[in-house]
Amino acid sequence: MIKRSFRTKLIMNFIFSVMLVMLTLIAASNFIYRPILIYDTRDSMVGYSVLIAEAYEGGSSTIKKFLNKLDSSHDIMTIIYDSDMGVISSSEDIYPGASELSMLEEWMTVYEEEKKSDGTFFKEIEENWDNLSRAVFIKKLDDNTYLCMSKVVRSIDQAVSISTTIVAIGAVFLIIIGTAVWNGLTRPFTSQLKKMSVVTRNMAQLNFDEKINYNSPDEVGLLARSIDEMSDELKTSIEKLRKDVERRQRLIRDISHELKTPVTTVRGYTENIQIMVPDNPRVQRYCDIMLEECDVINDLVQEMLYMSMLEDETLECKKELFTADKLKGKILSKAENEFPGENVIIDMYPAEIYADISLMERAVYNYVTNAIKHKTEGTSVEIKGYIQEEKYVFAVINEGAEISPEEKEVLWDVFYKRDQ
Repeated sequence: MIKRSFRTKLIMNFIFSVMLVMLTLIAASNFIYRPILIYDTRDSMVGYSVLIAEAYEGGSSTIKKFLNKLDSSHDIMTIIYDSDMGVISSSEDIYPGASELSMLEEWMTVYEEEKKSDGTFFKEIEENWDNLSRAVFIKKLDDNTYLCMSKVVRSIDQAVSISTTIVAIGAVFLIIIGTAVWNGLTRPFTSQLKKMSVVTRNMAQLNFDEKINYNSPDEVGLLARSIDEMSDELKTSIEKLRKDVERRQRLIRDISHELKTPVTTVRGYTENIQIMVPDNPRVQRYCDIMLEECDVINDLVQEMLYMSMLEDETLECKKELFTADKLKGKILSKAENEFPGENVIIDMYPAEIYADISLMERAVYNYVTNAIKHKTEGTSVEIKGYIQEEKYVFAVINEGAEISPEEKEVLWDVFYKRDQ
């Protein structure tokens, strides 16, 4: 079972994208939107300061009303004062109290340090006594008069907070609604991908009966049709290959059977010649060579029949429980008869083995035969048997010439011989 399907990954990517956009907008609200609002407040104060300066120079009697209107409409507190901190006019009905005057003195100190060349100053200042941040604008009207405008930026922070909340709530709703819509839209697509996975898995197991049958003009439909066509082509090719293999196996069996008759005939005539001409050493030697070659051909024929049965899976495997010592005795007896004088050392762990003893003996002894034929003269061949991961393992070890990389590639080819 797939722990995380492709559709789940798509939904997770969608949610991740929405959350990334949400975090980007929240960051933009705090690092872009808020500075823009502060900058807009500064521009407003600069514009209002020009109007106030004009009204002050004209000695307008309505300057008090104008300052009060700024306070009530835009939350901008305005004070006009002289160099001795004497208040000339303000946006309140009464003159500022001690706390306001104390703030004004602190702002003037900062103003003298950071004012611009045109006599203006703007800065966001946080007061310790009420923990409120204020946007402060100070402008020099004449040699003895100053204009100070301040606005608590709580409303700006509230606007940023509201926009952040709206973005977060919108993102949650978008994730919920978008996930449902995305799930519905991608279900047909991902279901076809899942079916393709099942069909291709069956194809890997040589089962070509199931088809996708998804007719659509898009890329998924094209892929589905390609897989179905490939399935049909593979089925046809494998059927053809299977018939070719069956014909080859039948040919090998027929040739093997046909070879047995002439080989038997040649062997019989050769033995008769040995009987008829017992006193001719040369004839006897030639006959011995012919008999040996007949044995070689007979062994090859038997191997071909045996291989044909293995490939055709008609060889019956008769499993039984036997001891390692029994197999050891069989192998050692055959090695002593076929290779007298060779030093064959057998070290098998005493255990019971469940297998076909004749096939097991044949497999191990094939290794032993090759090891004896290709070992360095005067060295021994060692056969080991041991248990590894609940299986009985055989190892045949000899000392001989190193096998070249080219020969290693064909080492398991049937009937391959190093000396061609």
